[in-house]
Amino acid sequence: DDSLTYSVLSGQDSGLVEINGSTVKFKSGVSADYEQDQSLEFTLRATDPDNLYKDQAFSLNVLNIANEHAPEIISSQTTTYIPENASLETVIYDANALDSDGDDITFTISGIDKDYLKIDSDDGEVRLKQSPDYEIKGRYTYEVIASDGEFSDEKSITTIITNINDAPYFTSTIDTRDYFTFQENTSGGSIIGLVSADDVESDALTFSISGGADASYFEIETLHSQSLGYYGRIKIKEYGQPDFNVIKGTHTLKTDIPGNPGEYAILDLEVSVSDGSLTTTKTFNPAVY
Repeated sequence: DDSLTYSVLSGQDSGLVEINGSTVKFKSGVSADYEQDQSLEFTLRATDPDNLYKDQAFSLNVLNIANEHAPEIISSQTTTYIPENASLETVIYDANALDSDGDDITFTISGIDKDYLKIDSDDGEVRLKQSPDYEIKGRYTYEVIASDGEFSDEKSITTIITNINDAPYFTSTIDTRDYFTFQENTSGGSIIGLVSADDVESDALTFSISGGADASYFEIETLHSQSLGYYGRIKIKEYGQPDFNVIKGTHTLKTDIPGNPGEYAILDLEVSVSDGSLTTTKTFNPAVY
């Protein structure tokens, strides 16, 4: 028998295979992929020492392996931003994944902050379990996992909470009385009560008299100290005003103010505190006798 030499002819899928002696094999780094091509076509040539040859076409059927590929998370974001106080329905990250085998994908979540979060297993939408508060926790770090039941892919995500200015709020750290009691004919400029307030962003605060049926009798001064924070001193505007005998017929009278025996006319006063952007208002009840 003549010694034959084998070669792969160019064309079709010839670039995928090579021949070593009489063995046909895939080239280095090449493998068959059912999802790309279900059959491979190439032609071999057998040549004898007299350069006589014969060509033979071959067709290789590629068999599908039911699950050979891991799903792939295709969402590009690794950092997301949401404002504090966002609704619990807010999606803070939306994971999308593909599986080239067409397998169903299930999403789960892991990582150091996983207990703050929940994820829809079917569509990969991540939400917070509690409304975010920038002042308490400013970011959440977690991993989203996409699995086909055998293989999985995961991506590390950071969700950053953006700060929203919170309104200032009144406190009772200085004066806890329900009624600011004072005597008629008190001198103008006399202090009858103190109000205090705070702000989570530590903004500078300003107090003002903003309303109430008896606002015209009063004025307020804003002060600040390291120990007390921001507070306002409510003062009488004018000597002799209000006059108990004049207003007692038009105002509610109380005789049971703790620590203050006697009859008092209860006044209506609204005080506001502002951080320059947001304002909070509270009603106070000075009491004159």
